[in-house]
Amino acid sequence: LEYGTGMGATDGIDSSFGEYELSPVPSPGVFDVRWRIGGTHGVRRDVRDTVGGSHQQIIYTGQMQGGPGGYPFHLRWNRPELPSGTFTLRDGNGGVYFTVNMKQYDSIAITSADVETFQILYDAGNAVYSTVQQNWNIVSLPVILGDRRRTTLFPSSASNAFAYTPTGY
Repeated sequence: LEYGTGMGATDGIDSSFGEYELSPVPSPGVFDVRWRIGGTHGVRRDVRDTVGGSHQQIIYTGQMQGGPGGYPFHLRWNRPELPSGTFTLRDGNGGVYFTVNMKQYDSIAITSADVETFQILYDAGNAVYSTVQQNWNIVSLPVILGDRRRTTLFPSSASNAFAYTPTGY
């Protein structure tokens, strides 16, 4: 399964992001896992919108069905690929069976057949996204930050940052 964010994505199926509806869930006893998107049979890839400048929380809901081997059901992810923010994996019952900080661990074995769904809660925090062009850009900081240094905000910038005062830059 794949999940993520992209500018302009919706909570539905976006073919431009490689999302497509799957066939109906197979009969019990056949292994299956998919993301749930309302009103569909589900998808293998779930991309949601990235909303810059505001507090953002996204909940991805996965549905699983054990195959002939049944449980345990293993979920694994690549921690270094997770972007900034928090990632919490929990069972679809609100964390009754498990709640995992995905930045501390890289897998979980789901042992209870009572768990048929899981959720990934992604909280970007108070993130601000901006796109800059090559050469000069004028940007502003629409939030109050503890560390306003250029090296922190724009670590790949090639020159000093300048501030405006009533007499100029």
